[in-house]
Amino acid sequence: MKSLGVLFAFALGLTGCSTSQASNANAPPAFTAADSSAIVASIGRLQAAGQANNWDAWVAEYTPTAVRQPPNAKALNGKAEIDAFDHAFPKVAAFTLAVTSIIGRGDLATIAGTYTLSTAAASGVPAASDEGKWMSVSMKQPDGSWKVIRDGWNSDKPLPTAGAPAKK
Repeated sequence: MKSLGVLFAFALGLTGCSTSQASNANAPPAFTAADSSAIVASIGRLQAAGQANNWDAWVAEYTPTAVRQPPNAKALNGKAEIDAFDHAFPKVAAFTLAVTSIIGRGDLATIAGTYTLSTAAASGVPAASDEGKWMSVSMKQPDGSWKVIRDGWNSDKPLPTAGAPAKK
């Protein structure tokens, strides 16, 4: 009976080894310095598109099923909703994106950074400026490019406050 237990433990150990080897064979491809550089380049294209108010170039950096999560608004699902949101946005006067972190594994990467944004006054809408942070997830495409599949951002500025309560 004791030898049956040893045989079972040995077989279990072999199963664990073969599972370990199989999972290594299915491991995602390496995330390389070239992948990181390609992502930084795509963020640069987004910055240039934002600065130029070129929303066609902007949305080209997204997958067809991407989801954007703007602050104080519903999620935007797919390129059509993202494009409509962008075209309704006030005219951008200045825009910068800085990448502070890229964490990649295989064909997925999470990118974080900061932004500054200024919009021009138009049709009764005052000029505005903002700064904050953003985070996105990009996926490597079959052609080797990296496209945004999820993103969101929020301001570092505090919400406006109502006046102090009236004293009695």
